[in-house]
Amino acid sequence: MEINNFEYIKPLLKFGTDAFYLIQIMQRGKDAGNEGKPSTRVIRSYYVNTEEYFDSHEEEIKKLCRVFNARAYIRLNPSSWKTCCLKSLGEIAKLIENEQYPCLKSVIDGLAGQYGAGKEYQKTWIVDIDTKDDKYIREVLDVIDTKCEPAGGKLVCALNTKNGCHLITTPFNLAEFRKYYTEAELQVHKNNPTLLYYCDEGIE
Repeated sequence: MEINNFEYIKPLLKFGTDAFYLIQIMQRGKDAGNEGKPSTRVIRSYYVNTEEYFDSHEEEIKKLCRVFNARAYIRLNPSSWKTCCLKSLGEIAKLIENEQYPCLKSVIDGLAGQYGAGKEYQKTWIVDIDTKDDKYIREVLDVIDTKCEPAGGKLVCALNTKNGCHLITTPFNLAEFRKYYTEAELQVHKNNPTLLYYCDEGIE
């Protein structure tokens, strides 16, 4: 199975001097053949700040995913270079004080999802649907668009995942949504990564 969302995600990216999108290639324990070990390890991180960078690394990202039986994820809400770098100073000082030197390399990765690039960038949410049933997906969209403020269409795009899809939407009234779907039924992520690429066929 191959899931390639590059062409659908590219139009959603908006670049600026203080914005970057975090892409991470992540290998789950069970995908690596380590049954009983659910931990996930990051194979590589990419800080995407131009369309050219995104395009030029597409094949490399796909290859690494196939080699490691891993998945590439991207945060669609861009992060601020300036804020992440400023916040990293305090984090690095704590790590040095506690002599946790190997953790230094993961500082920016950890901060990237916490500090947005600014109000000029449209914030998106992810509605995580674990089925490919078109009727069910349309019903969920109808609730979001007609029952949850603000009024109007909120769907940005729909992205395939291994077991269903991610509905990428603009923010809506979550309390109203929960009248129809519980958190156990449907999870709504306000700042999580979505699937960019997955292929379980490996490299010949």
